Amino acid sequence: VGQSKKFFEDWNRAKKDGWKPGKDLFEIEEAAKRGTIIEFLVSDAAQRAVWPAIKKNLKKGDALYFSRWPIPYIRDEADRAAAPACHWQHIGLYVYRREFLLDYARMAQTPLERLEKLEQLRVLENGYKIAVVDTEYRAIGVDVPEDLREVEAVMAEMQKKG
Repeated sequence: VGQSKKFFEDWNRAKKDGWKPGKDLFEIEEAAKRGTIIEFLVSDAAQRAVWPAIKKNLKKGDALYFSRWPIPYIRDEADRAAAPACHWQHIGLYVYRREFLLDYARMAQTPLERLEKLEQLRVLENGYKIAVVDTEYRAIGVDVPEDLREVEAVMAEMQKKG
């Protein structure tokens, strides 16, 4: 979590709520570097004050969040035409270094991981970044037995075509 120490009362409230400085509570710029910003829960004035520190630490290609639901939620009907350009599907291919996997195995499940049932949220919630790459490949998700049957049918068709 990112919180400026300049806002003494807010910093202390975050500590009282259980956030631990240096573990999961950081100054704004350090939090942005670690990729722990999920969303702003501050006033518009505070957002304007901290945005420069966050913006300079954002890098194109870094994942911000993963969800089983389309995000962002497009509230206004008139804006829904933009949906195809702003929603992405995660294929689920991971590339990790051995050292990271050893660390990951020691990490406890995180609140967002438990809610969404997505293990990559454990990575983000522990301050690591996940790089993402756009592809034109279109995958079929396999989450239930019916999905597996669909993939098997596609593979059988591909084998017929040689």
